[in-house]
Parts: sequence; C-alpha cells; structure tokens
Amino acid sequence: MAITITNSVTLDESLGLQNILSVPLGDSNDNDIAYASLNATFSARLGVLLLSNSFSTANGAATNTVATLSGGSTLSGFVKDDGTALPVFTLGNPPPVGAVATSFTTLDGEAIYLCIDSAAGLGDNLVFGVDASGDVVFAAYIFNDGLNVNVSMVQYEAIDNPNAANPDDPVDLTGLLDVAITSPRTFSFDDLPSGNNLFGVVGDAEAAIVVIGKTIALNADNTFTNASNTINTSQGGGNVTIGVNNQMFDPGDGAFFTYVTDPDPRYLSGVAGGLDQGEADDLDNVQFGDTLDVNGAFLLVSQKQGSAVAALSLKAYLVENIDGDGFEAARGQGGTIDITQVKVTVGTTVYTFNGNGTQGGITVSGLTGVNAAVTVSGINAGYKIEWTTASDHNQVLVEGVSGKFDIGQFGLTEGVTENFNIGDKLRFEDD
Repeated sequence: MAITITNSVTLDESLGLQNILSVPLGDSNDNDIAYASLNATFSARLGVLLLSNSFSTANGAATNTVATLSGGSTLSGFVKDDGTALPVFTLGNPPPVGAVATSFTTLDGEAIYLCIDSAAGLGDNLVFGVDASGDVVFAAYIFNDGLNVNVSMVQYEAIDNPNAANPDDPVDLTGLLDVAITSPRTFSFDDLPSGNNLFGVVGDAEAAIVVIGKTIALNADNTFTNASNTINTSQGGGNVTIGVNNQMFDPGDGAFFTYVTDPDPRYLSGVAGGLDQGEADDLDNVQFGDTLDVNGAFLLVSQKQGSAVAALSLKAYLVENIDGDGFEAARGQGGTIDITQVKVTVGTTVYTFNGNGTQGGITVSGLTGVNAAVTVSGINAGYKIEWTTASDHNQVLVEGVSGKFDIGQFGLTEGVTENFNIGDKLRFEDD
C-alpha cells in the first residue's frame, strides 16, 4: 500500500489547548496546538485570506501525523470519497456547485460544505468547510514531512456536536473526504516466458513495458534469426531478471524499453491466454494502443557478476506510436530527449546528480550533454537508478558499458493515483 493511515487529528473546541499534556483537564486523544504554531505554509495562506483567527487563538488549532508514505509515493491532496476532485472555493462566494455537504452543521444550524482552496500550488491540499453564505467554518491542510503525512486544522466558528450529554462527542468527515496518493508504476519480469525470446511485454491492461534487444535480425515472417539479440529471463535471488543474449548485460549489450498503453491481452505476460514463448519470438505480436509519455523512469539492478566495475548507459527517446512489424524500425527514432537528472538509491541513501560527478562511489557522466547518453558507473546489486528528462520520453535504451549486471525491475515515476479514506480521521470534538 502506498499510504498507511494510522492516527486521527482531533480539534477540541473547548477554551484553551486540550491535548495529552493537559490531562486530566483535556483528553489524551486531543491534538490542540497554539494557532501561532501552525504549519507555516498553512498559516501564511490563512493570513492572505484575512480570516479572523480569534476563535482559534482562544480555543486552539490542531495538528497530528495521520499516516506514512512508502514506496516512493507522493501526496496529491484531498478528493471526494469517490476519488473525483472537489470544487474550488473563492472567498466571499457561496459554496460552488459540486461542494460536498457534511453530516453536521454550525452551532446555529447552518449546513457546511467541503471545497478546496483556489491558491496555485496549494489547492488540493487545503480543504474548507463553508456555510451557505460563503463564511469559512473550518479549514484543514494536509502536507507531508518526509514520509510522514500531517494534517493541521483550524476553526472559525463553533460546530454543533449533537449529544448534549457528552461534552466530548465528536463529529467527523467519514465517507466525505479522501486523500489521493500517486505511486510509481512498477513492472516486474516474473511472468515473462522463460528462456530466450525476441521481446517481452509486462504490465497490466492500462500500461506496460515492451523490452526488446538493441540489435534485431528478422526472418521474412518477423521471427528472429540466430543473429538477433534475445531477451533472456532467469531466476535472480528469487525474482525473474533479464539480460541480453544471456542472463546478464555484458559490455556492448543493449535493450530498448518502450512505455505503452492498452497492451493487447493476447500478448501480455501473466494474464490468462497471454504471451507465451512462441508468441514472444514474433515481432508481429508487439501490439498496444499508444505510447506512454512520461518524464521519469527507473530500473533496479538485481545482480552484478564478476569483480569489474559495472556501468550502464541511458539514452531517452520520444518515438512514434508504431506497433507490430513497424516496431523494430521505430526504435531509437523520433528524437533524443535530454536526461537532466539521475538519482541512485542505495539502501535508504539517495544520491542525486544534477550534473556530472561522483558520490558514494557512483560516477555519472554525460548528464550535461545535449542528446547524449548518460553513463552511470559503480553500480551494484540492489541499486535503483532513476532518471528525469527535460521533456516527455517514451523509450530508453539501456546498454552495458563495463562489468556485467542484470535488471530485475523497471518502473515509471509518473504512476498510479489512488484515493484512500481519511475523513474519519478528521475530528471536531466538544461543544
């Protein structure tokens, strides 16, 4: 899972700060803080809107870490419970069309509607609860601090908590508000046909990777000859890995990885009736809907063989959408796209290269060149190598420069967006 939701954030409406430090006067589950201690970005935006902070100064604001991110996922902001976007609210206007009605009201009985901020760069991360007159009742801001996801909240007028007999009865946004998370799209080679094949296709019904050798020689029927590169699959430390002509990328070996959408399920690995070994030897079976254009991708080196320093080169392209028997000729055509950044992840350490240089025993060269292949030297088993391009690309040529290595995973940094329920974790307590 891209996000693990662990805690709630509870804003207690009572006078003063109610939190674990104020027990027994306050509840241990309250998360009140002083208004002046709010996240600086959130506080600055509220200041620009000239919203009165008298209620929050007297009663406190709230903040807490509610979740953690993993797997390279990033925060995309608040959305409706069905994953669609909340409408944008402009201060001084009534709630916009499509605003979501909450299940509670202000103390004087006015309905409260959810919508997002209009500020560029903040919008989806800042949700307002506004009444029918356009007055802001509360605001909540979601942001990530490293891998932690935090939510801060403020109130501008009292909310009606319906149980008069319980001074701590909460209301929340259950079923009304989700958080959207974008995760990298990752492809493994576990389902590729075994042995030596002309090409492989891995992914799902929406997106896939087509991998094929740098040097292709075909018969008249578009099957490969003995002079052609093959993509070889082998078991590497539990997962299937790929090499060119053998289980490794040797110096001079290369493979094109092309990013596509809507792969033909008949020729997609790992699905019922999908790509088999015979079909993977015929170029006519490279069938997909369109190329998938992104500005970032990555690969994982699974194994390194021998004592020689291992190095690979990367060259990115934006190719035409040509499948079937035209696919071979389209490789490496359509324009080279400059690679502008390389990141190498070793364990929990990330080395970022915005230009040529050496860090952590890893050397990157060619990064400042135009239409140049970028070389990454000093790679080892378990290294994740990620690249960003100046504009979108949809294909990369990976070549062995020195040493021997294989590849156990490939992915796109522009990935899948999912929404997760978080409304029940945003609570307003007390009367």
